[in-house]
Amino acid sequence: MTDSEHIRSVHITEELHGRSVEIFKTIDSKNVSLVDCSILAVLNYAGIKQLLTFGTTDFKSLRRRYNFDLYR
Repeated sequence: MTDSEHIRSVHITEELHGRSVEIFKTIDSKNVSLVDCSILAVLNYAGIKQLLTFGTTDFKSLRRRYNFDLYR
């Protein structure tokens, strides 16, 4: 996939992976995977404020803590 006005590719670096693991360790509900935590790390890193996901139930409780909204 290429970058465009609406789509930006972000590759998971060692730093982002480490941040993902740290986020995973802090989440009590383990219905959130390490991949989900990688999404949260990328949102923070890239300054993205809206998340489009089919996993709204899993991410809903994390919105305030990680400063994003679910895309509607």
